[in-house]
Amino acid sequence: MKRLFIRFYAGVLAILVAAWFIQAFVFSRAFREAGKPFEDVFAGGLRSARALLESSPEPRAAALKTLQAKFDFPVAIVPTTDLPEAARERYQVAGGVAMYAADGLNFAISLSDPSSSLKIGPIPGPRGPSQTDLLLSMGALLVLVAGAIAFLLAPISRQLRRLEATAAALANGDFSARVDIRKAPSLRTLAGVLNHMASRIESLLNNQRDMLHAVSHELRTPLSRIGFAIDLLRSEAGEEQREDRLTAVEQAALEMDLLVAELLRFAKWEAAPPESRDEDVDVASLVEAALESQAPLHPAIELSVGECPAPDAVSLRGDRVAIERVLGNLLANAGRFAAHRVIVECRVTAAGLIVDVDDDGPGIAPGDRQRVLEPFVRLGDSGRGAGLGLALVRRIVVHHGGQIEILDSQLGGCRARVRWPACRVHTALPAANSGASADTH
Repeated sequence: MKRLFIRFYAGVLAILVAAWFIQAFVFSRAFREAGKPFEDVFAGGLRSARALLESSPEPRAAALKTLQAKFDFPVAIVPTTDLPEAARERYQVAGGVAMYAADGLNFAISLSDPSSSLKIGPIPGPRGPSQTDLLLSMGALLVLVAGAIAFLLAPISRQLRRLEATAAALANGDFSARVDIRKAPSLRTLAGVLNHMASRIESLLNNQRDMLHAVSHELRTPLSRIGFAIDLLRSEAGEEQREDRLTAVEQAALEMDLLVAELLRFAKWEAAPPESRDEDVDVASLVEAALESQAPLHPAIELSVGECPAPDAVSLRGDRVAIERVLGNLLANAGRFAAHRVIVECRVTAAGLIVDVDDDGPGIAPGDRQRVLEPFVRLGDSGRGAGLGLALVRRIVVHHGGQIEILDSQLGGCRARVRWPACRVHTALPAANSGASADTH
């Protein structure tokens, strides 16, 4: 606060000093210009006085004394070189007559001998403030400026201290600390940025903690199965039994590999979305490819397409890999919980593209529909996945400017609806409903 006050105070003083010099310069020029009318008024009297002085038969000193008797102001003959430079310059433009200020107003006129001038004055003028008055007024001004600066800086200083306290709390590990924006109106933007940063750091740390917990929890099961299978391998004598145990080890290793890959993908999108390489993705081809890739993973589930644009009719602008992962994760999640059927539908509206993935599974209770979109949240069977599929979908969709919501499905289970914004949807033809159900088993 002290350094801020000193900097503001020094800045204001510098402005005042600069203003004083500018004012002095302007007034000096104005005074020189204002002197010309006075010179014109007094020129006649000065010439008369010069004529009386130079035409007098008396000696110069006596003539000067006689001339002095006719004036109420001092009259003297002075060397022209003793006059101020400004007065000598005025001689050149005012016909040998000049007015200047020195202890009052003075008027001078050159004599026949240019080295001498007749000077009348000083003529007393209005008295200005004394030096004491000037010092007192300057001191009062400085005190007033200091008080005004302190008054104006006081609320900003309090707000800065609040920001400093919040930053110190964050530095000490309290990531729940926030700045009350209502108490920092002058620093609202800075406080908002600090709060956003704190929320982001808190979210990242919480997700990191949850991820570490999930990794340790999820890897424990396949590692235990691998260890158990290895112990059995040592005791098994038959070749067929050994093959069964090796298959179990391979499945556990594959499960671990898939889990780690899922965790890495989520961590990458959580920390900072990768650089997007947008391209136009044909919606019909996207749906068909997703169904083909998911069908072998869910052989007992009927995966089909309902309402959907015709091939090459509608394209979605975005990161192809990320968009494919969205639909793949939604189908994988639906196939995991479906009883018999999963249906994908796509349609274009004025707001953009809507993609629905319906299943006939147990569904999701309304109170859990927002929570299930958070990372590491699993409902029901805790052994199904790491709880990252829908969380990753939400991050990708939000990154592309869209939305995801969980609704009730007409099949009796869950409907995952993704809304892609209109700015990313391009229609080559009017949205067409294929009508035909392209089934993949």
